[in-house]
Amino acid sequence: MVFPELKTDRLRLRMIEDGDLERLVQLANSYAIASMLSGMPHPFTEETGRFYIHRGKTNDPESVVLWAIDDGTGLIGCIWAKFEDVTGWTGYWMGEPYWGRGYMSEALRAVLRFGFEQHSIRSFEAGVFADNPASSHLLDKMGFSKVGEETIPSKGRGDTMVPHVRLALPKADFVDLAEAEG
Repeated sequence: MVFPELKTDRLRLRMIEDGDLERLVQLANSYAIASMLSGMPHPFTEETGRFYIHRGKTNDPESVVLWAIDDGTGLIGCIWAKFEDVTGWTGYWMGEPYWGRGYMSEALRAVLRFGFEQHSIRSFEAGVFADNPASSHLLDKMGFSKVGEETIPSKGRGDTMVPHVRLALPKADFVDLAEAEG
């Protein structure tokens, strides 16, 4: 399968590239970001960045896609989706200078639409640490609902166990939200 590049009004979701390394490390090497993710270490080094890029470029796009979020100036964050049978999973991060501009809403909406339209996904799942109100608000705005709670480790917090909320978005709820927003 060809890599599924996505475009929105302001963004291009594209394959991550070797040329993204410097900016990736600059943006991802943030405790404020890593502490809100389960799998991102802090510090985020060049070695970590090379591994991250390699993994993103070698995933089978039928099952896992890592997109670089590009606003025209280069990488500003990343979003991923995993597709298994009828369930999709997604996760994301955005560089701090780009927070509060609606970019992640735009990128997440494009990824959800892609998953629901191009795969046999009936529901997307996502997770958020209980102390991450910005991501909780974004997922709520997209129509996700809480389906469970657990405690999981955060690499960014030194593998500390952190309260985590699991959420799901059935396809019908996403369609209704998209149509309601016109």
